[in-house]
Amino acid sequence: MHPANDNYEAISQTYSVTDRQRRYAEIVALGTHSHTRAAKMAGYASASARMSAYHNDNNPAVQAIVEHHRMEIAQRHSLSEDWVISNLITLARGADTSASRIRALELLGKHLGMFLDRTRVEHVASFADELEALQPAIQDAIEAAVSAKPTLTEKSS
Repeated sequence: MHPANDNYEAISQTYSVTDRQRRYAEIVALGTHSHTRAAKMAGYASASARMSAYHNDNNPAVQAIVEHHRMEIAQRHSLSEDWVISNLITLARGADTSASRIRALELLGKHLGMFLDRTRVEHVASFADELEALQPAIQDAIEAAVSAKPTLTEKSS
């Protein structure tokens, strides 16, 4: 049995889901509608569909049902990751249009993690950084003030 099926079995026995949550999961698993649209189709009110979709997307029981249905769909259609990759390679090598070849190569590259969104992070000095840089000068000033301050025995003389 596939690990996701094990997860589905365990979660479905632990958590109860409503009919609307179950229907939402089935629609999301198909992948043909947005999550908000799936919530509306499952019977959630239009005004609250977006929030309902958000809650369902963060509910482990609903997500287990989604994964379970996706696996069933893949098995029913004999789809596997290898099959998809193999067909993308075939398209990349021999598609009729360059746009189709480029799209197939793009999907293969994404699958392999070749195209990462990189964000440049620049360090902006904060007050804490400036304070840390001033620590030696502050410590020297404190030591100078302490050594310049007369002690009690020096005052009484």
